[in-house]
Amino acid sequence: MIRGLVLLGAVIATAVPAIALGDDVPPPLEPPASRASEPPPAPPAAAPGPEAPVVRRPDELLIAIDPGHGGADPGAIGVLPPGTRTGLTRRRGGRALLEKDVNLDVSRRLQRWLETRGYRTIMTRTRDRGAGDLPYRREGEDLARRSRIANEAGADLFISVHANASLTGAFRGTETYHFYVASTGGRDLARSVQERMIARIGLPNRGVRRAGFHVLRATTMPAVLV
Repeated sequence: MIRGLVLLGAVIATAVPAIALGDDVPPPLEPPASRASEPPPAPPAAAPGPEAPVVRRPDELLIAIDPGHGGADPGAIGVLPPGTRTGLTRRRGGRALLEKDVNLDVSRRLQRWLETRGYRTIMTRTRDRGAGDLPYRREGEDLARRSRIANEAGADLFISVHANASLTGAFRGTETYHFYVASTGGRDLARSVQERMIARIGLPNRGVRRAGFHVLRATTMPAVLV
């Protein structure tokens, strides 16, 4: 983006016409002294092109990671075949896989990956509770706390981790959401995350989508929900 415009001024030169004078008039004034010794005017400055993107060091970025759901809100519930081992907390005799557990596990892995590369991170929850590792009574209260944690920390990016479900199995794949009227940074982040997930995970590409989720609407930095 060009941050400013350079206004170019025009230099106007004036010419004095020669006048034919009669014998009865005083001789003309001596011509003005030559300006040959004056330096030529500087050429007008060219307008700058688009600025190169600012590349920030990893330790200059704070990334907020939001493991969706938690506490009394399990999120989507999957049914596991008998004997399935997930490494997660066993639920309902080992037959249920809760989205809140998957989200927290993925978020912890993302946090470790980022921090080993020098990025700073903040988690909206670190255990099976609501945002800030606190209990809550209403979903709206929990969602507001998630965005507030990121905003008050001054996070540069916000990533909310989820694992949707389909009752029929007809829908599967990977999708990334940004807010309806997201900034350029939010849209670019969503496209970048989606492209890399598709390349690495290999699930069907459900594309980049727009939504009005609270954590996308109430955060003040580029935010995505995956």
